Amino acid sequence: STNVLAEEDLMGSFKDGTIGKIFFVGDWCLVESERDGDPAEPNLLYKFVANGPLNFEKPDTGDKLHYGSWRLSKTMMMLKTATGLYMVSVDSISQDEFTLGGKLGYTFRRGACD
Repeated sequence: STNVLAEEDLMGSFKDGTIGKIFFVGDWCLVESERDGDPAEPNLLYKFVANGPLNFEKPDTGDKLHYGSWRLSKTMMMLKTATGLYMVSVDSISQDEFTLGGKLGYTFRRGACD
């Protein structure tokens, strides 16, 4: 795991607005979901596109599953997926990982799924 201080610095920078949506643009692997009965599968690749689209792929097959969108609003992220529309807090950020709270409890790791 990353140095705790660096993680706090990133979270501080995020809260004061100096880390914006550019941090999130790119490929992120959903590695954990704490939501009960969640249809989202861990090891699903989320592709956050700069101007708002959100694409999903199964890493093993490269199948495009469905398309959604995302938006950042201060420290909240809005995710629109096949299962609904969620406005959730960004609970933690490190260089290569971030966690969304609220109903989702999603943890994402930067890059392709293993």
